[in-house]
Amino acid sequence: FYFFKQKKYFLKSIILFSFGFGVLILPFIIRNYLIEGRIFFATGGGKALYMGAVIDYSKDFRQEELRLMKKVRAQYDVPHSVEGDKELFRKAINIIIENPWEYIKKVAYRFYLFWTYPDYTTKMMVLKTILVLIFNIIFIVLTVSGLYLSKKHAVFYSPFLSLMLYFYFLFAIIYSHSRYSLPLFPILFIFSAYGVIHILRKFNLIPSSNVVTKDQ
Repeated sequence: FYFFKQKKYFLKSIILFSFGFGVLILPFIIRNYLIEGRIFFATGGGKALYMGAVIDYSKDFRQEELRLMKKVRAQYDVPHSVEGDKELFRKAINIIIENPWEYIKKVAYRFYLFWTYPDYTTKMMVLKTILVLIFNIIFIVLTVSGLYLSKKHAVFYSPFLSLMLYFYFLFAIIYSHSRYSLPLFPILFIFSAYGVIHILRKFNLIPSSNVVTKDQ
């Protein structure tokens, strides 16, 4: 958000990012061209988008996920097959266009999947799923409150917030899994701790930052 306000710095950041990214992938582009005689990319994104478009969330998530992964790998050898990945991408787009409301519901449900991995096979696993979900809800509330309370320092936390939004919206649209949220936890812990400190100060459980103690 800060970079959008500072257009000059925003443009410089885009140029530097593009240059750095280009340097990283250039050896792979050269290798592919020397071996195959063409320039191409294989990300596996088509597979992920296809699975996110066709997966049936009314069934057991773990079993349905494994079934689809086996089917896709057996038929297309994804992600090694560039053509197969592109075909899966086209199929996914057609499915989404034909039934957009169904896809929107799946995107909404992926918010739940982003924060917990549901397993209803046994009573113990059901309990584990519920406890993890409750913990993450409290965690998210504290993180949001921490972000709000630190809004005057937006220049510092905007990159972290952008990273969180990128991770969530990217995987919510394509295909969500609880492990995708793990890289965000160090950042979330920082802001949730800020929210916890504010609550403790509000109830006078710890001294406020502007209070000078006897030791000081």
